[in-house]
Amino acid sequence: MDAFTTDPLAASGYVHAVAARVRAFDAALGSGPVALDPFRGETTIGKTSRESVLASRDFEPIKGPLIAHLDYLLERRINLGVSLEESALSTQALHPATAPFPQPSTLSARRLTALRAATEPARLEEARLAFRTLERDVRPVSAVRVLRYERLLEIEERLGTRLSPAVVLREDGDDAPAAAAERESADETAIERLARQLLAETRDAAAALLEPGFAGVVGGATGTPATEGWPARLAADTLLSLFGGSWLLAGEAPSALGLPGRLCPASFPRAAVQLGRELVRAGTPKWLPFVLARTPSELSGRVIGRRLGLWLLSPACARRALGLGAEGRERHARGAARLLLAETRLLCARALLAEAGHRSRRRLEEVWDELGVELCGGTWGPPLGLLRAQPDAAVDLVAQLWALAQEAESLQAFDEDYLDNPRARDALLSEMHAAEPPPPSVPVLRAAGHALVRRLSVG
Repeated sequence: MDAFTTDPLAASGYVHAVAARVRAFDAALGSGPVALDPFRGETTIGKTSRESVLASRDFEPIKGPLIAHLDYLLERRINLGVSLEESALSTQALHPATAPFPQPSTLSARRLTALRAATEPARLEEARLAFRTLERDVRPVSAVRVLRYERLLEIEERLGTRLSPAVVLREDGDDAPAAAAERESADETAIERLARQLLAETRDAAAALLEPGFAGVVGGATGTPATEGWPARLAADTLLSLFGGSWLLAGEAPSALGLPGRLCPASFPRAAVQLGRELVRAGTPKWLPFVLARTPSELSGRVIGRRLGLWLLSPACARRALGLGAEGRERHARGAARLLLAETRLLCARALLAEAGHRSRRRLEEVWDELGVELCGGTWGPPLGLLRAQPDAAVDLVAQLWALAQEAESLQAFDEDYLDNPRARDALLSEMHAAEPPPPSVPVLRAAGHALVRRLSVG
């Protein structure tokens, strides 16, 4: 496709195909900078195509959603080299032996070693030393991650406008996306206000449930001590068995899931997030243009994936799927609370960093320093080094809070075994195969955050 089409349906189909290739590109980057160019050397998606869509009446029915997809793909195309460089620095570049790493090794290998140490309370000091060493090792990759935001700002300067935000939230009373978008242009976005409030409200719980420092936050995010009952291997069949069988597939065959390895209790909820996204991709309705059915950020898939992950942390799962006794269920509940707390605080941090990166490098550095004090009690190396934050990181925080709100609705409508209820299952399957709904209003997400704080306080 040498020039951007003037046919709306063809344009939607083209975007769908490129988006699938970008996902394959991202998956391959985990092994090294050997991924194929998802844009195949073409510059079809760029300023000219964007302006053509905005100027043409032919695209009127799908103009807004199509522009959002084009903006996402434009940023990915311009930053293709940045993605490859980050992969090379993470998976190929060797760092000299430094305690506690006895051999020269890559950043990816060292992160894995640090994470393994953080899963065991007896190895907490080793984990702390590992992360202190990583603070020094991550300087080159930090520079590349910051560069991605600098290039994003350059793209916006060339376009003369901001790229479409990954998610726009409505305050109560907003009756159109335009009203919400206008609010988002203010000095502080709704996402930033939500994230800062949630960090403040979970501070006491973090002091009570998590060990100090970044190693303590990571240790909490591993889900320990909820170590019992999980299947011996993490694969599609064992994961589906925890949800009661293959009913989630509903005749659809998702593509390769790319599940994480079985490293710690949190590996299973994280695999559930990936499963949810793949199921929603497979369920994309064929009767709608792709750009109307799915957003670039795949919010629906992230929400459903996190709902499945929340089920794995529930008392019902501990009792029924994992078969735990009273003491095992108590440890499962403690591990679930620590995981939810640490994960939510990290999601808040990533959202704040992404929002800051969309403003300026200086703002990104300021927020990084603020979050070092909030999460670690001090400094934590160069920006985006220990904690990566993608430009659409705010979407994951919205997905987490929305999933918590939906979980509460399911518990109220059914009971704690709601995934065993045929009506609840049918409702979930319908959501997977429906067009993506708009995100909830800010008050709904704020209420979900308050409920999480109360849940952690009771725990």
